[in-house]
Amino acid sequence: APLISDQTLAYNFTNEGGVGGTIRFLKNIAGLWLVQECRRVWEREGKTFSYDDLARGHGVPTTQVTNYLSFARRTFRTAVLERLRAVTATPEEFAAEAREILGVEVE
Repeated sequence: APLISDQTLAYNFTNEGGVGGTIRFLKNIAGLWLVQECRRVWEREGKTFSYDDLARGHGVPTTQVTNYLSFARRTFRTAVLERLRAVTATPEEFAAEAREILGVEVE
């Protein structure tokens, strides 16, 4: 089921419908998809650009790019863990799901 709440709206998350009635919970990061797709195309052409290369080429600090990406990942992980806590029946099930979905160990 889609995750719809004031909190998901405030953190700029979205629900994307998929094949077979699946729902993907995503973090909207304006422009990031475009950057990732450009990197994929360039990589297929044998050109590899890191986020550092791209930041430097556009006159922004690499830390600005990586900090934003890190913030988005932390925010997404927090939202997923909160939802998992709400829908799992036991702490053991919660820990197993967190490990499976996010690859993290939780208490």
